[in-house]
Amino acid sequence: MYRQLEYFQEYQRRARALVGVDQTERLVKGALVLITVGGNDFVNNYYLIPYSARSRQFSVPNYVKYLISEYEKILMVSPYIRNFEKSFEQS
Repeated sequence: MYRQLEYFQEYQRRARALVGVDQTERLVKGALVLITVGGNDFVNNYYLIPYSARSRQFSVPNYVKYLISEYEKILMVSPYIRNFEKSFEQS
């Protein structure tokens, strides 16, 4: 996840170098940004490996709650997210 945000910041730096600050700001503010989390974590760590540690540790509903709590930590606390938000302000 962090790497994806770093790539987006790098894209913005490159765009500024190519088309300038104003055009980059219009591009970023008009863009649809989609960040997804969870699909691979659920399948790979719960279902794909027979008798995985996670499937022994959690029922499906409890594993869902666990994943959501972990993603909340990443999305709400991460300095990468804060930097990502600042990149929109600076654009």
